[in-house]
Amino acid sequence: MSDRGIYGFKAGRPSMTDQQNSGNFTNDENIHLITTNAKHTGGIPVTDNLTAEWDAGKAPSYGGSGTTWTDLSGNGNHATLTNPSWNSGGYFVLSTNFRVSKTGVLGSNRTVIYVMQTTDTQALFDSNGNGGGSDYLAAYRSGNKGYYSNVTAGAVYKNNSTSNINSNLYDNIRTSGAIMISFVNADFNWSGFGFNYYSSYQFDSGKLYAVLIYNRNLSTSEIGQLYTYYNGRGIV
Repeated sequence: MSDRGIYGFKAGRPSMTDQQNSGNFTNDENIHLITTNAKHTGGIPVTDNLTAEWDAGKAPSYGGSGTTWTDLSGNGNHATLTNPSWNSGGYFVLSTNFRVSKTGVLGSNRTVIYVMQTTDTQALFDSNGNGGGSDYLAAYRSGNKGYYSNVTAGAVYKNNSTSNINSNLYDNIRTSGAIMISFVNADFNWSGFGFNYYSSYQFDSGKLYAVLIYNRNLSTSEIGQLYTYYNGRGIV
């Protein structure tokens, strides 16, 4: 077998237990192939009722320039970027003047997933489309550390944990490494996705790798599958 491996990319194969390639892979060898394949090829493992997939690490979604973040779900829900600063590591640099918007993708029974990293003191995930105002989903450093105005979130999960952090979001999102944050069973009373719009409460540090929106409530098992996928790509 060549060093391009069974998946057709040059990524360095694991050592083989049988040099004639007639034996079975060990568990560690299987894990190596699964994770390197996830990093280099393939789509997300959960696609049922996927409304939008925006991924800064995939060239078909963002090629490194421009203000359009292309939707990979096939639904044509391409997002508009304001002041994007893209890093070749596959993410947008978070700052107070960076924003993402797309009309008509939110509503009832949504799952919204962010793959990101921040150490910001207080910040806003979504606010009334791109208009700001009194409707928002946010994390604040004092009082209610998970703040939901005119939106309810049945559960919020960090990475593949099944612990609900919806009332303590602030203390869980501030990390040195990237994490996956999943808002499940979320009912928005607005339809436009508007990331980082609310004045004085934008993210001023960190990285945004990907955003997923589903028109249904994902199970904890499906959340785990998505975490394994992003972990295999070396992001979370």
